[in-house]
Amino acid sequence: MELRHYIRVLRAHRLLVVTSLIACLAAAAALAWAATPTYSAGTQLFIAASPGAEDAGASYQASVFSQERALSYVHIISSPVVLDAVIDELDLPLTSAELAGKMKASVPTGTVLMDITVDDSSPERAAAIAAAVAKQFSAFVSRLETPAGAGDSRVTATVTRPADVPTSPISPRKPIYLALGLLFGLVLGVGGAFAREALDRRVRTADDATWASGAPVLASVAEGADSDAQPLVVAAEPTSSRADGYRRLRANVSALVDGKQAPAFVVTSAVAGSGSAVVAANLGVAFAEAGHRVLAIDADLRSPAVAELLDIPAISGLADLLHDDLSPAEVLETWNEDVPLTVVGSGTAADNPGELLASQRLAAFLAEASKRFDVTIVNTPPLLEYSDAAVVAQATSGALVVARSDSTRAEDLKAAANTLHAVDVELLGVVLNTAKGRRRGRGAARRRDRAHVPQLAQLDGQRAPGR
Repeated sequence: MELRHYIRVLRAHRLLVVTSLIACLAAAAALAWAATPTYSAGTQLFIAASPGAEDAGASYQASVFSQERALSYVHIISSPVVLDAVIDELDLPLTSAELAGKMKASVPTGTVLMDITVDDSSPERAAAIAAAVAKQFSAFVSRLETPAGAGDSRVTATVTRPADVPTSPISPRKPIYLALGLLFGLVLGVGGAFAREALDRRVRTADDATWASGAPVLASVAEGADSDAQPLVVAAEPTSSRADGYRRLRANVSALVDGKQAPAFVVTSAVAGSGSAVVAANLGVAFAEAGHRVLAIDADLRSPAVAELLDIPAISGLADLLHDDLSPAEVLETWNEDVPLTVVGSGTAADNPGELLASQRLAAFLAEASKRFDVTIVNTPPLLEYSDAAVVAQATSGALVVARSDSTRAEDLKAAANTLHAVDVELLGVVLNTAKGRRRGRGAARRRDRAHVPQLAQLDGQRAPGR
């Protein structure tokens, strides 16, 4: 997986990452500020063998004796004998076991010192307990190390560092809490982004579409509140941002097909419901309003929609032409006499649409149309559901694949691109369509005057008859 893919995933799911960071950071802050602070007070004892406790003058042996005693005292300082005396002295509402859990004793290596620390939610009480433990333990050592019948103890425990009242808590450590919250939020957000990417492979952005198809996104068509009511937006709302999206698409497609021997291309999709018919119709109007002579052909003989979108009567069309029932001139309809857009509807429903579209007559029709028109736009069924699009595209300059944001899956878009490459058809680019699916019914906002045009009458030497 390349670095740019990681970046693309994080960009696509940046809201999830940021939300996780903020949530975890807020939770860590709440825990840090809500937690009861704990203070630690410490004291230190010096363990020494009294003169004459061992062989007189043997200072080294006295030192070793003291170290051994200090190590032993670590294990008995928390005994009930000592702690019960502390509880009685301070009148603590604790048991000896509970008090033992609050304290810790240790002996630094090679010394006769004993460090005692006491943790408590009250800094004053922590200091008082530490002082009391040192006092009571010193008295306990004196009793413990005094031989029977002797007047003096062999070992003394002397306080060398009195317990002071701590001024700042040892926990919670708020910076650590915040750092851990930030780290956990980052792990959760990034992990969630890649998990979501693995589970939800829908195309969401132009980067997603480009990565999946290996082709550039030529335009993105923004969703409008009235997408269903006004699908032919280039004509109905010429100043809208959606109409500008189709004009941008027109400019990019013009650059791609300019100079090609056959200025015809297919508009298709990976799966149904992506809005390829809406794109084909709007793109045809955009080219025509720019002065190009445009032929829009609805080659989706299974679920035709282009003629309906352009408000062209479904009388006869491509299927009738391919059946040899009608001449090319008889299936041509003008969308508007003031705009050079000619339309060929799907025509009569056919039982064998795949065979009709694979016929030589269609290839001949497209070849001749490319000589008579500046641009020929052919709408076809989805690539992954039928072979029609790949067959028709072989007779054109290439194909535009329409993908619907948040609907089309990345693997489907990639499979559609591979299907085109397999039949040596150039994938011109992707159109990212974010408009809602069109409802069935007549969708054009305004009717257009219609009249037959004889541009392709030369194909059979006849003039188009009036209707």
